[in-house]
Amino acid sequence: MNNTHTTTKYQQETDLKFLEIASAGDTILMKKIIRMFLEKTEIRMREIARYIDLNKWEKVRDLAHTAKSSYSSVGAKNVSSALEKMEYNAGPHTKHQMQVIFSDILDANKIIQEELQSFLNGTNHEWKQH
Repeated sequence: MNNTHTTTKYQQETDLKFLEIASAGDTILMKKIIRMFLEKTEIRMREIARYIDLNKWEKVRDLAHTAKSSYSSVGAKNVSSALEKMEYNAGPHTKHQMQVIFSDILDANKIIQEELQSFLNGTNHEWKQH
């Protein structure tokens, strides 16, 4: 694992194809799911940060597991993979590594939030409104 913090690690864009298929192309349903994702993600990220600081590794692993599927649903595969690493490796011997991974996740999360907000606002030209 590279212990160098880099904001370019996740030049990730969201891919809403899965969500589009799962919602049968229902844009209203997609937007509802995205809004829930944005609300819950903010809370989960704060909780993960708190539990890393408190060395509560079981909580970190549980929250990483829960967040992983949420990120997968919006096509954020790199973040989902990083959360999986946290889920399986979080512990006292990996605290620094968890902090680095989590910092990268937070950087990517800013981009993901912007992209999803763009979709909600109808300014993401890659998606046709049905």
